[in-house]
Amino acid sequence: MAGVTVTDTQTGAIRAIGGGRNYQKGQFNTATQINRQPGSTFKPITAYGPAIQYNKMSTYHQIKDEKTEFDVNDGWTPNNFDNQFRGWVSARYALSRSLNIPTIKLMEEVGIDKAEEFAKGLGFKVPDKGFMLSDAIGGGVGTNPKEMAAAYAAFGNEGVYNEPHTVTKVEVPGEGTIELTPEPKSAMNSYTAFMISNMLQTTMSEGTGTAANVPGVYLMQVKPERRTAGIMHQTLGSMDTQRTTPFPFGQVTMKKIQCLRRQKIYQNRFISL
Repeated sequence: MAGVTVTDTQTGAIRAIGGGRNYQKGQFNTATQINRQPGSTFKPITAYGPAIQYNKMSTYHQIKDEKTEFDVNDGWTPNNFDNQFRGWVSARYALSRSLNIPTIKLMEEVGIDKAEEFAKGLGFKVPDKGFMLSDAIGGGVGTNPKEMAAAYAAFGNEGVYNEPHTVTKVEVPGEGTIELTPEPKSAMNSYTAFMISNMLQTTMSEGTGTAANVPGVYLMQVKPERRTAGIMHQTLGSMDTQRTTPFPFGQVTMKKIQCLRRQKIYQNRFISL
């Protein structure tokens, strides 16, 4: 299954949706109706974004990547995708290498309540039980391509969030026009949006996303108003990689779930360009 949502970065207008291969066989829309864990694509939303927004964190902020037991239930000791720890690293390095431990520490440092507030500003619904530390690395609440595309668009729109929409107005003969375009909302400071976008570019230039550094796909547009950010997350078994790439027009998010033979191995991808 695959779901694709393309939105206009500056307005939130949905330009295209791909929710399945054959709508004659099924009407389920994987672009808007699925509710899947976002994985590492949530890291800028629940950890790095809030840390910059509320704690004024710099991209050089130092975090120790080490084996850590977090106070969750009877103790939670997560690992990085490669089962290695790197010691003291900068926030930029941690995000560009998709390191889990520094990300969880950041969310714990800024506070789960602030992470919830930041995510709400980007259109996400916080469950009644609230976020958990596992949401720092996208292992808790579910989402879909439409929501992720709209959230990442805000990073490329100077922090302004636009609810994704397909109808802008309705014209009624003899009765005038009903405007339905959602009002834009400020989800974060412009410097937060810029710093997250800039950190994600490092992922592509020297981090875990170098394989996605395709010639002709620019890291930064010349005009600031055209600047966007993107991210790809892929999980296969225990492997965890994250790739990012800015794209000049709008947002694309894809969710793919593939069962390999009869083994319990799934491939999850969220791409936001």
